[in-house]
Amino acid sequence: MRPPHPSPALPIFPGVLCASLALGLIPLAPGCGGPSLSESAEKAFDLYDPDRRREGLQELADSRFGGDEPYLVAYRTALGPPPEAPAGDPTVRAAALRALGRHGGAADLPIAIAYLEDDSPFVRWEAARALEHLPGQATGLVRALTTVVIDVDQPSDVRQAAARALARQRNPLAFDALVTTLADSDFSVVHAAQRSLQTLTGQDDLGVEPGEWAAWAQGRRDRLFENAHLYQPLAYPESPSFWDRLTGADEADEPADTPGDPPDAASG
Repeated sequence: MRPPHPSPALPIFPGVLCASLALGLIPLAPGCGGPSLSESAEKAFDLYDPDRRREGLQELADSRFGGDEPYLVAYRTALGPPPEAPAGDPTVRAAALRALGRHGGAADLPIAIAYLEDDSPFVRWEAARALEHLPGQATGLVRALTTVVIDVDQPSDVRQAAARALARQRNPLAFDALVTTLADSDFSVVHAAQRSLQTLTGQDDLGVEPGEWAAWAQGRRDRLFENAHLYQPLAYPESPSFWDRLTGADEADEPADTPGDPPDAASG
């Protein structure tokens, strides 16, 4: 049973964040009347309520300080054990991965790659989405994304996100995986693969026939990407502001940030 008002779990905070909270150095979050960052940080480490943890992580990531190092450490800490022994609420892990996708760097690639194997499809989707945004290229990353893209047992949205993430990997392995994916029975995945191939190669006139792409690649394996387009990841949707929540504007219908709905978090 949860105590009426537990003390903030300051010992588990990263050192800089803990000191900032204790000294009252963290300012108010943007938006008159919105939660302060210290309040958001306290929620992000609430040991008893995963909904408050998720909400706190989202608030930290939405703030103009969300990319500062103390908060990056907080997002990483919130992920908890590695995915081979997952613990806690999958929506908290998903929120932490989304925060890292928005604010993290190349050092966070191994974290997102690891969570491509999480038990929850919602977490795997957010891990793939994070890899659309995190900078850096690596053969291990290409192999991990390729495994997801060609796995027909993965939810469609997870595979689509992985296909989009391959668009930034100028690696022949990424090209080959995307060409193979064009033969898939899921048209949404095929469309994502085609768009990524067009980004990687600049060949906007080629369609969804694998043979077309294989023929084009013959004799140019060493220059597949010489005309590549600038990679532009699919933007994360903006979170509702304090005033949106106050007025109910956040309940209005908005377009999804992927071609389909995200995998059901409850299935994790």
